[in-house]
Amino acid sequence: MGDAFLCSYFSLYFIDRGIPANEQAILLALIPFSMFLGCLLFSSLARTSNRALWIYRFCLLAEVGLTIGFAFCDSFLSLVILTPIIGLVNSAPFSLIEGYIVPRLEEKGGNYAFVRVFGAIGYAISLLAGAVLLRYITIRECFYLSSGFFVGALALSFLLQEKRAQEEALVEKKDEVAPSSKRFHLSRGAVIFCLSAALIYGSFSGCSYLFPVRLNQLGFLDADYSLARGIGVVVETAFYLLVPLMGKLFRNKRIPLYACGVLFILSTLSGVIMTEPWSLAFVFFTLGSIAKAFLFSYEATVLRGIVGEKELSRVLTMSMGLINLNSAILNLFSTTLFEMWGYQGYFGLISGMELLGVGLLFALPRNGKGDAEASSLSNES
Repeated sequence: MGDAFLCSYFSLYFIDRGIPANEQAILLALIPFSMFLGCLLFSSLARTSNRALWIYRFCLLAEVGLTIGFAFCDSFLSLVILTPIIGLVNSAPFSLIEGYIVPRLEEKGGNYAFVRVFGAIGYAISLLAGAVLLRYITIRECFYLSSGFFVGALALSFLLQEKRAQEEALVEKKDEVAPSSKRFHLSRGAVIFCLSAALIYGSFSGCSYLFPVRLNQLGFLDADYSLARGIGVVVETAFYLLVPLMGKLFRNKRIPLYACGVLFILSTLSGVIMTEPWSLAFVFFTLGSIAKAFLFSYEATVLRGIVGEKELSRVLTMSMGLINLNSAILNLFSTTLFEMWGYQGYFGLISGMELLGVGLLFALPRNGKGDAEASSLSNES
């Protein structure tokens, strides 16, 4: 919920502060670029689940202070200093924790969608509440709410079973000193997966940063944007609940990823063919939300079959880093691109990049390290 009251309103906050379009593009590029650097940094630091937990807490504590400071930034100089720092601490820990949770859930017959749904519910509540609150308070005051939620999340993090994390850390520490664990090489399947994710979700993310600006140009109010995005997150939440049921229909767990890519393309294409703001917002957020539900529910499962459990967190973090890097590049050149081709031309370009990413998904190897590990365990048993 803290993330919803902060990251959802970056573009609108820059508009509210009177930042020119070319400077907005720089700021919007700094966010995912700093998140890319954060992914590289934290993936090298969080080599055990115990470290990941403490990095997560550090980031929450940092975001408390940074969010309050961000609310007082009025000049471009102050924003250009603080914005990348916020992006840095808001990057990789979630991917690392996802890589830790997914294998353990699957061992117990669970599905990550049941965990992910709580984040979606919190996001939906925050955005729908924002649709009401923004009629009475400013975006700056929403950042104070964000800071409060980060404090709550930090407090709750100390209820996690840290003793178990410490026990696992002792086991993982032995692996760390082994020469083989110090060498980290991306397999062909991991490279293809990371590039595909960067083109599909990274391109969509870049488009999402610019989307509020497009809606604002079409006459959308800040509260309208919060409501429309909140409806999209409600749809995403519903699909997290349905995904485990639909999973029985998908023997091939890659099919939801193909569907995810197609839905992202259709969502982005709505910006090419639609100009009525409410219809555009509804289609964009609804299709994009369903796509994200498929992506986040199945990406770790598919990737685990390619790279194995040991490298899952690192490759997920690497993937998120490339997603943020692509998003940063698109944001940096967004002003030039939509001034040359218009918003519809810009959305058309994004759709083409997403289509290329979907094509790469079909190039993923059928058998990977994770499949070999599973087969070996099966034979041993």
